[in-house]
Amino acid sequence: MGTAGGDEISRAREAAGLSQSELARRSGVAQSLISKYESGRHQPPYDIVLQLVEAAAGEHRGVDMARAARSLAAALDIISLLPSGRGRTRSGLTFPPIPAGHP
Repeated sequence: MGTAGGDEISRAREAAGLSQSELARRSGVAQSLISKYESGRHQPPYDIVLQLVEAAAGEHRGVDMARAARSLAAALDIISLLPSGRGRTRSGLTFPPIPAGHP
């Protein structure tokens, strides 16, 4: 399983029908790093997630992928603020349980 940003990179790349090598060529990010991000071996910085998702977006006409990538970057910023051990696992983001009776 990947990381929060790595999963989004993989989804965007696969949705565009691109190989890691093609995404590397389009984005200027080394294929070896893309592989590490997608596999969860490294957590990608949000600016790299944005760069890679935007590079993959060239195949999606009519979808504002740049806006989606900015939203993703904001979400990753929020995730980074979560206290360790609450709402996070090694495999990615989980949601803490909601107490009974809470709306």
